[in-house]
Amino acid sequence: DQVLDGPQGVLAGLDAGKTIVNMSTVPPSYSRHLFERLKTRSIAAIDAPVYGSKKPAEEGTLVILAGGPQAKVKEMEPLLLSMGKKVVYCGEAGQGSSMKMVVNLLLSIMATGLAEAVNLGQKCGLSTETILETVLSGPTQCPLFEFKKPMLISDNYGAQFALKHMAKDLRFILQTADETGAAVPAGHVVFQLYRAAMGRGLSDKDYAAVKKVIEAMSDPSPSAS
Repeated sequence: DQVLDGPQGVLAGLDAGKTIVNMSTVPPSYSRHLFERLKTRSIAAIDAPVYGSKKPAEEGTLVILAGGPQAKVKEMEPLLLSMGKKVVYCGEAGQGSSMKMVVNLLLSIMATGLAEAVNLGQKCGLSTETILETVLSGPTQCPLFEFKKPMLISDNYGAQFALKHMAKDLRFILQTADETGAAVPAGHVVFQLYRAAMGRGLSDKDYAAVKKVIEAMSDPSPSAS
């Protein structure tokens, strides 16, 4: 809102007939409110958050999740494709933001599940390399796990997507679930783990660093014989 409003805000110099593309991660309800607000000024709004983190952004391979008038999204597609490899039209205003909630909920649960599984394997005496080789050799193989593999092996969580940002997105996800009546039991648990990770000073680490919280929760007794 600070970017849009005020004497130096975007809206101060924006004429009727223009289009605002909001690529930030915000709740769907905010995107719908913005669309209706701008419509009264004859300004179009598209919500277009991205699916992908630092590396895809650098490579221009992000997926753009677009919501708003379909004709307007089509008009903006060349601009959006300058930043990504694909534009997914998700529906009316707010639905791009809705899809962002869906994918980030799944990403946070998957990353936490991987961390929990690796921690269990380590407590059983398995090497991290062997655990991940096995995970990535069968039906659990996926690009996310491949991407997090070096972090888990090195125990070094340089941020591709910071844990504090995933925690913020989880707040929006839980808000959206409350507004829509969707049950997200795993989302609530994962959010508490991310909050605990922030309390341990891991805010600026990659969100895969949630593993450090799971390690801290584990019994410090020796691995199983």
